[in-house]
Amino acid sequence: MTTVSPEKIRRITVALDASASSLAALEAAIELAVQWGAEVEGLFVEDVDLLRWASLPFATEVGHHSGEFRKQNRPEVERQLQALAERAHAHLRHAAERRRVRASFRKVQGNVVRALRAAFAEADLVTLGRGERPRTIPSGLGSTARALAAGRRGLVFVISHRVRLASPVAVLFEDSAAGHRALGLAMDVAHRNAQPLAIVTAGQKREIPPEVRSRAEHDSVEVRTYHVRREDPSRVAAVAHEMGAGILVLSAEHFSSEAIEEAATAFPGALLLVGHSGP
Repeated sequence: MTTVSPEKIRRITVALDASASSLAALEAAIELAVQWGAEVEGLFVEDVDLLRWASLPFATEVGHHSGEFRKQNRPEVERQLQALAERAHAHLRHAAERRRVRASFRKVQGNVVRALRAAFAEADLVTLGRGERPRTIPSGLGSTARALAAGRRGLVFVISHRVRLASPVAVLFEDSAAGHRALGLAMDVAHRNAQPLAIVTAGQKREIPPEVRSRAEHDSVEVRTYHVRREDPSRVAAVAHEMGAGILVLSAEHFSSEAIEEAATAFPGALLLVGHSGP
């Protein structure tokens, strides 16, 4: 069975913008770094598209509380971005010092998605916050996470600020290299956080490999198994939510970005998307 061994996760990149969801991603990155002995890189992207918009003569913003229109210009937006970067760096520094994790901070200017995709070349895992909406409105991945999932490279952990890392874990098991990798990683997360693991099979019913049960027994991980008739990520996500999972591990290689978006809408917790590790 192909798994993700703990020692292979050495570098974690977290996308920072000082929002509540990105700070949740930072806390998750720091905790994972403690567990795996990894280092954390905070990445702040100055969105070049936003800067170009601010250069236009008609650029305005609407006050969040006042509802008033305010004219924007590039120097003002650059100052705002600089202040956000400094706040993000301070959060990273304090969190890393508190948990004694090696950390660095990098600020780049460019397209957000391209900058994060480039981070895959250097990181074993990328964490980012999941944008929040009111509870009555279904929320998917968000545009950035959706674009990264479509890239199907590396590991992408998308977390909400409402989710704790020490939560029950669910994984969709399918018989492929990425599927086995997802199962191995889910087992690691469950073991390190002393949480139960739900293994879900979909479509054709599959037997859980005996080495998985042996490993679960060795690591004292409580394993539960579930089966759904259709190979539908949204149904799997709904089952994972119903059984109380806070983290759902999916193979991003096995499903389309549209199917993963449907799963994200059905599952309000954190998603760990596992793509192939090749170039």
